[in-house]
Formats: sequence, C-alpha cells, structure tokens
Amino acid sequence: MRLKENPDQMTARAIAARWGLEIHCKVAETKRADIYKTTSPQGSAALKLYKKIGASGEGAAIQFMRDLPPNVGPRIYRINFLRTAVLMEWLEGHTIENLVASNDDCGAMKHLATTANAIGAANFKYQFIYKRVIPKLQRKFATYLARSNETMSVELKQAMRHLDHLVKTTTKERVVHGDLHFGNIILTPEGPRMIDPKGLRCDPAFEFAKSICRPFGEIPPDDFAARTKKRAEICAADNDFDPSRIIQWAVVRFAPRTFHQPDKNTNSHALRPYLKTLLDLTEGALS
Repeated sequence: MRLKENPDQMTARAIAARWGLEIHCKVAETKRADIYKTTSPQGSAALKLYKKIGASGEGAAIQFMRDLPPNVGPRIYRINFLRTAVLMEWLEGHTIENLVASNDDCGAMKHLATTANAIGAANFKYQFIYKRVIPKLQRKFATYLARSNETMSVELKQAMRHLDHLVKTTTKERVVHGDLHFGNIILTPEGPRMIDPKGLRCDPAFEFAKSICRPFGEIPPDDFAARTKKRAEICAADNDFDPSRIIQWAVVRFAPRTFHQPDKNTNSHALRPYLKTLLDLTEGALS
C-alpha cells in the first residue's frame, strides 16, 4: 500500500516520470525549494523543485549558471516551462566548510578566491537581468536608520559612511555569485565548483564580504580581527583592489543584520562586538 504523499512529493514524482529520473532521496529543503539526488539519462543529477512559479525569484541564478565557463558550477540539463523544476549536474565532493572545520582556513579561502575569479572571467550575456546590489543596500540603510535608537544609529551611520565611500569609488560593476561562502563551494575531484548563486551585479570586492566574516560567535573579537584581515588579504591577492575594501563591504553587509536581522543562534547584542571590530579594521579607509 502506497503511503499518502504530500504535494511536494507528488510534484517530484511527476517530474521524475516525465524526465526519466530515478529519485534517491531529498538532500536539502529551504523556504524556496526542495533538492533531490537523482539518476538521470545524463548521469547523477540534482533536481531542484521551486515552491513558486518562476524559480521563486531565483530566475537570474539559472541564466548565471548557463553562462559560466566549464567546471565552475553545475551544468544545467533541463528546466520546465514554468521554471519550477531545474535538473542540473550532481557535484561529488564536500563543501570547503570541511577545510575550515579542520583548521585549513588558508586553503578554504584560496579555493573561494579561485572560484570567485573564475566567475569574474565569465561572459554573462544579459547583464540587465541581474539586480544591482547598491540601490537595495541604500534603501535598506535608510529604513534601518529611521527605526534605530540613538545608540544603534551611531554604528549604522558609520557603516553608511562606508557604503557612501564604496558607491563613490566603484568604477566598474560586474556580475557576481552574490552569496559566495564556504557552504556554497564544493571541492570536487576536478577542483572547487560553486552552487546556489543569486546572480547579482556589484563591485567585485562585494563577492568576498560574507565569507571573510563567517563563522563567528564563538571566536573572540581579537581573533576575529586577525582572521578577517588575513582572509581579506588572500582574496585581494589576485585582484586589483585593496583588502580594506573587502572589509568595508563586510561592514556594510554586517551592520544592518546586527540590529535588525540577528543570527538565528546569536542575539543582536552578541553581534555588536564583531561589528565594532570590523569598523576598527576599516578606520583609515575613509581618510
């Protein structure tokens, strides 16, 4: 007797039958999508089923992956008409989070920088489909400043000064992954390959802002400062921007969530010492 299936399982089974797939297991579930490991006519594949039409707002991510050079991300095999189902290459290997956990922080950052540079070398055909980061950040800061109290507004205003500086000094924007971190890079036998892009348009230094900070919470602020500085130096080594620019972008990304989007496992008061550390590291960048 077949157990009663929920709508997501029924959708997965219907797509599998239509595309000739054998579903092995669900490997991930997010607010936007479910991901299954399958066997397809092309070999092992990941089936990503979105919960809304149009790839749940990730439409640019699909075109992003199509435009990547070989061996930078997964190959796209099939997409359905409603853009609720995407079949892509299954990447064998572990994320570079394993390297960070085994204290090979330098190795993880070099793989991340290699991946970012490979993305930067891609020829993205339709740049207009990728949302610009800066206007959204400016709106976000304006909203948060309006809601903040006097104590919070001091640090938010400091971060806003960095955003203003970055806007004025950004000479060229390019298409970036937009959410590049250790959990989104798989170390395959052929080398590092990225997954789960957002597909955004921004200053290239923005790409590294998230990864130089994470993980935090259990590391003392002094150690966090040294680690952040070292990571920024590794990321900037093969690029033509200063490491402090990456840290400035980290300030801009970190500041709003410190007060309004606290980490799931950390309250906002616990995050503020890390924001202060980032601000201290960028003290001379505005002079």
